[in-house]
Amino acid sequence: MTRQKEMQYPPELRKKVGLWLKENPQRGNQKIVASCLGVETRTLRSWKTECSKVRKRGRPAKKVTYSELHRIVKEWKRQGRPGWRPVAQGLSDVRIKLVQNAVSALKLRARKKMAANRAKLRVSIRTKNTGVVVGMDGATIRKGEDLIIVRDQCSLGVEATSCRGSLNSTDTLGVLNQMKSEERLPLVLKTDNGSPFCSNVVEDFLENNQVIHLRSLPRVPQHNGSCENAVREIKDLLKSGMSEAQACSVLNEGRKRSKLKWKTSSEVDRENKVSYNIEQRSLLYKTVKLATKMALLGTKNGYERRKAERKAILTTLESLGLITITRGGQICA
Repeated sequence: MTRQKEMQYPPELRKKVGLWLKENPQRGNQKIVASCLGVETRTLRSWKTECSKVRKRGRPAKKVTYSELHRIVKEWKRQGRPGWRPVAQGLSDVRIKLVQNAVSALKLRARKKMAANRAKLRVSIRTKNTGVVVGMDGATIRKGEDLIIVRDQCSLGVEATSCRGSLNSTDTLGVLNQMKSEERLPLVLKTDNGSPFCSNVVEDFLENNQVIHLRSLPRVPQHNGSCENAVREIKDLLKSGMSEAQACSVLNEGRKRSKLKWKTSSEVDRENKVSYNIEQRSLLYKTVKLATKMALLGTKNGYERRKAERKAILTTLESLGLITITRGGQICA
C-alpha cells in the first residue's frame, strides 16, 4: 500500500497546535490531534519543536570592516596587549562589542601560540641510577625564611635545608659542600636561572668539582618541574604542622609512587645507588663541555645560546646512556 500524502497547513496553525500540545501534555492528546488533522504523530513533534525555538530580537549585527579590525589590532599592540577596556578607551569611535570580540580572539590566538611553543620545549628526563641528575630549587616559607629543596631525578628523594634568612649563593654553596663531604655530588645539577644558583661563586664551585650545570630556559619553569612539585609537597606538609625533617621523612619513606613502581624513594635510592669516580666524572664533564662548545657556534643571542647549550647537554647524556629523554609526554622534567 502507498502511503497517503499529508495535508499542508499554514505556519500560524502549526504554531498554535504546537503550543497547545506543549501546554497540554496529557497522554493521548497527540494521537487524537494527529487523527483529526490527518497527520502523523512525528509531524506534531516537529511542530512542537518549531514553536519552542526562540527567535533573536533586536537589530541585526553590523558588518565588521577590515579597517576597524586593523585599528583595533594596532591599538592593542601599541598599549602592550592589555584587556579590551584600555583599547576601547583609545578607540572611542569604535563599537565596544567589536573591541571585546576582537581582543578576545587576539588573546586566544596568543595563548594557543604560547602553548605550541611550550609543547616544542617539552622534555621528560628519566634516569636509571641515583646521583646522575639532581634538581635544586628554593621555597619561601615565610617572609625572610627560605628553604633549599634538593630532589634526585631517579628516586625522587627530597632534602630540605633551612636558610638563615633569604636564599642566597652562600646557602647554595653550603648545601653543595655538604653533599661533597658525603660523596653525594651529582653528575648534573639542574636549576632555574635564579641568582642563588647561577652566581659566579656557584659556577666556580661546579667547574672545580666538574659538575654539569643544566639550567632551565627563561620563563620555562617546567624544565625543573620535578623540583617544583617537591616544593609544593613540602609546603603542604609544613602547613599541617610538620617540621622540615618530618616532611622529608614522609615523602621519602612513607609515600609510595606509581613512577617508582609503587616503591618509596628510600627503597629506590638503596637499590639504584651508583658512585662515580673522578675519572668517570672528568671524562663526562669534558665530553659535555666539548659538545656544548660545538653547539654554541653560530648562535646569535643569549636565548639561542641557552637553548643550544641545554640541548647539547641532554643529547650527550642520552648518547652515553645516563638518561632517557621522552618528548611530547609530561611537561615536567
